[in-house]
Amino acid sequence: MRFQTNLVRRGSRFYYRGRVPEDLKLHIGKDEILISLKTGDRQKADHVLAIVKAKLFANYARLRGSDIPSDHSISEALSIPRIAARPTQTTQDSTKLSNVTLTDLISYWASQSEKRPRTLMEAETARKRLVVVAGHDDANRIEKQHAILLKDSLLAQGLAVPTIQKQINLLRAAFEVGVTNDLVASNPFSGVKLVKAKATQKSRIPFSASDLKLIFASPIFSEQYRPAGGAGEAAVWLPRIALWSGMRLEEIGQLLVTDISSENGIPFISVATEANSGKHLKTSSSYRRVPIHPELIKLGFLDYVQSIKASGSKRLFPKIQYASNRQLTSSWSQWFSRYLRTDIGIKDPRKTFHSFRHGFKEACRLGGIAKDIHDQLTGHTSSDVGDGYGGDQYPLVPLYKAIVKIGVGSQLKK
Repeated sequence: MRFQTNLVRRGSRFYYRGRVPEDLKLHIGKDEILISLKTGDRQKADHVLAIVKAKLFANYARLRGSDIPSDHSISEALSIPRIAARPTQTTQDSTKLSNVTLTDLISYWASQSEKRPRTLMEAETARKRLVVVAGHDDANRIEKQHAILLKDSLLAQGLAVPTIQKQINLLRAAFEVGVTNDLVASNPFSGVKLVKAKATQKSRIPFSASDLKLIFASPIFSEQYRPAGGAGEAAVWLPRIALWSGMRLEEIGQLLVTDISSENGIPFISVATEANSGKHLKTSSSYRRVPIHPELIKLGFLDYVQSIKASGSKRLFPKIQYASNRQLTSSWSQWFSRYLRTDIGIKDPRKTFHSFRHGFKEACRLGGIAKDIHDQLTGHTSSDVGDGYGGDQYPLVPLYKAIVKIGVGSQLKK
């Protein structure tokens, strides 16, 4: 398994290992730095590594703007409490700021709050693309013309508008953190927007009734077929859970056995993060409880949970494996897309695993479920201020009463 850049393993522990920049070797007195991440857990190490690199790069920037004697130790050098005083700025002259690279900026932004591995990957991709169009990696020399050039070049390459917008948004967010924390003078991505194309097709649509019949009559469900890419029983249960709950693929794939519980006789799935588990949620609104649909219980889902619990596995789908530093379900998602196109014959590119979620949302509307309820079930952010009041978790009873009304995939009932 390939590790992130600068991530190494020694014995049972992970470490940051990196070369000291040439211009700082005299200050620090070393050619290379080795820092223990104090964990043997790969996913935790990825997160801690991002924080360590962010702090390290931020301190490099501070060192470049300070007068540190060359005999200072690395521990002293990296513990400088603030960036040295700078002249009062009367213009946005980048020479008056510390030498902050785009790598420094992205790493510092990543350290300010927990980011999903996929978000960090996308931010790094955006950084590399910006370096190409700007011709350098100096954050304070990036101007609005570079931001516009990046946008236009990505459009010319034929990238999807949502993808380009995400790249622009990530860079805008990183620069905004940089401005707020006095690392850069201005945000060149402020005001840079894409014009939304008119009458564009939806990128994702629900499966039709005939699609669902094809999927759930396929060999995986009808003949106990278990292809290697499907990760054992995950091939069976991930589609079923998505169909009857509307949960996101990553939310399902990273479930732990302890995420399945009950309250007052209502079995539910807890969609939450957990320390040292490597679990990530898309947004704060993703944190929720989803009652288990009666159809899932009829299909034997709770029996499956008990069998995994008895096996001693903490994870509900232990055969799903991480690939490099991507999301847990990235490889599984690629396998499912191939199965969908090749084995089942559903060719429409707008129909993917996410189509289960679209179908569940549509079923909620058809079932007359109030918007605040199906937003809670699917983990969508509500714009209603009143939804922010009440307890930490939405009551299970109204969620359960709603979910039993939902008839998505009713043609599959046995």
